[in-house]
Amino acid sequence: MSLAQSNNKSLHLPELNSAYADIVLRSSDNTEYRMAKSMLSQASPFFEQMFTLPQPETAGEPQDDLPVIPLSEPGEVLDVLLRFCVPQPPPKLDDLTVALRILNASKKYDMEWARAVANDAFARCAEKEPLRAYCLACKHDLADGVRSAARHCLRLSLEHIIDSPPSDVEDISGAELLRLLQYRRSCRDAVATRVLSWAWLSEYYASLGVVPRNKVWAFDCCTQAGSRNDDQGITITSRQWWLDYMLQTVDKLRVSTWEGTVRGEDALAAFIQSGSCARCCAAATSDLVHFTQHMAKEVAAVISETTQKFWP
Repeated sequence: MSLAQSNNKSLHLPELNSAYADIVLRSSDNTEYRMAKSMLSQASPFFEQMFTLPQPETAGEPQDDLPVIPLSEPGEVLDVLLRFCVPQPPPKLDDLTVALRILNASKKYDMEWARAVANDAFARCAEKEPLRAYCLACKHDLADGVRSAARHCLRLSLEHIIDSPPSDVEDISGAELLRLLQYRRSCRDAVATRVLSWAWLSEYYASLGVVPRNKVWAFDCCTQAGSRNDDQGITITSRQWWLDYMLQTVDKLRVSTWEGTVRGEDALAAFIQSGSCARCCAAATSDLVHFTQHMAKEVAAVISETTQKFWP
């Protein structure tokens, strides 16, 4: 029976319908892919091993004298997965569900390149749908996916998590959801404590070659200085606008706990509104931008440390 006479669907994509085909792969929904064994074997040790074994009686009826191997995946998965077996750029995976299905299929067929691309795509898509990505990663036991999705979930407010959960949340256990909430709380508290502590501020100023004196933006020419104690009881003296800015930033970090919440624009706006003197103005632009960049890195480092504790 020829391919044209078959009731099965032939693939319309020429790159997956090779003129040098010596095997036909058939999807679960009867889409057929005329492929070269050599290409499949190079891309997948699974296929390489399969082709050395006698085919079972359940194998499909030959098409144009080519053996047919039925696979359990539907055409929409094989359409993407098999592109990793031909000499062309890898397909773009810009959908969370597609990335997950390719990730699972690539594990089954031992396709390392496809797995790496799908894993990166899953992490990238998780930025857009972090809570859904976390649920899917938990359901499919994807350790890397759970870790990256949980971190992206830190950007969401607690109200958003509670009030706007995806339907996929029904597929995870209460323990998995509780772990996400505990992780979020731990990151929130750790970041707030670190940002308001003198420890990292002294390290920051030491890196600039400045001798720390528990003072931040408190020059002799400035007035309206304020002070507060950190978690170790160390008193930090500064201009009031800087203390206000730091406290406001921590409030924002408690809602959306990630490094993107720390913005140099906010620091500059607080500085400008304070009506600081000429001496301060001379250093403000470059110093504040550099300072907030360093603080953002500090926030990211604290989150990484906390993430490692929850998912080693």
